[in-house]
Amino acid sequence: MPGTPTARNRLETSASSDLYQVTRSANNTNAGIIDLAIAKSQWDGGAVPPDGDNDSSEGYAKGSKWLMDAGIYVCVDPSVGEAVWRLIWPADPALAYTKVCGEDATGMITGTTLTIPQTPITNTYRLFKNGVRLKEAAGDGFTRTGTAVTLTTAKVSGDWYCQDYEYSA
Repeated sequence: MPGTPTARNRLETSASSDLYQVTRSANNTNAGIIDLAIAKSQWDGGAVPPDGDNDSSEGYAKGSKWLMDAGIYVCVDPSVGEAVWRLIWPADPALAYTKVCGEDATGMITGTTLTIPQTPITNTYRLFKNGVRLKEAAGDGFTRTGTAVTLTTAKVSGDWYCQDYEYSA
């Protein structure tokens, strides 16, 4: 017969009895400690996914899980009234991306302007000139906004450019 579940995650504790009372007491104490150490999670979400109101005011934290009949969510931002939960199973198609490596960008450059075919995901764009990676900083290689790249110096005959980036499918 189960005892009282723990407060946050409803971990099952042992019912009290005269038999093995000391062991059960220690197990129940440990269940309470473990319960406080892990992020609050919803283990029986049924058919209702989490929303922005399932936030830190309800005890959820970054890393909290929400298990439902049709998927598993993880909390990435528990801000009050604006919580963000990501579907981690089955795979969220919105998180799918394509990786481009070594794409020849030489023919995409006119003067100091390069137009990338797709908008790169933040912090994934790399541009190389003659095999040397250029720094993304004003006056120091290139700057980029969306698909528009502005080179610090214009391409000259014989220069070869290639780029690596990831973009959402």
